[in-house]
Amino acid sequence: MSLAELRQAHATLAGRPVLAGADASVEPGELVAVVGRNGAGKTSLLKAMLGLLPLRSGNARLGGEEVSGLSQEDRLERAAYLP
Repeated sequence: MSLAELRQAHATLAGRPVLAGADASVEPGELVAVVGRNGAGKTSLLKAMLGLLPLRSGNARLGGEEVSGLSQEDRLERAAYLP
């Protein structure tokens, strides 16, 4: 089970697509780096995982639980109980 996971994420910012089918996951005990050129979507990917950037489609999970429709506060509360 992944600690955090984003699957087939699509998101827009100011009407422009910033994520198009993005996938990412963080496993327990794993250190992950997101690298890429300016404008590649690194910050948008992290914001989508945290709930700061709403998904148009796709899903986000924390500890195996679907959190796509939850507020940032609710995501943070659930994250506090992850192993």
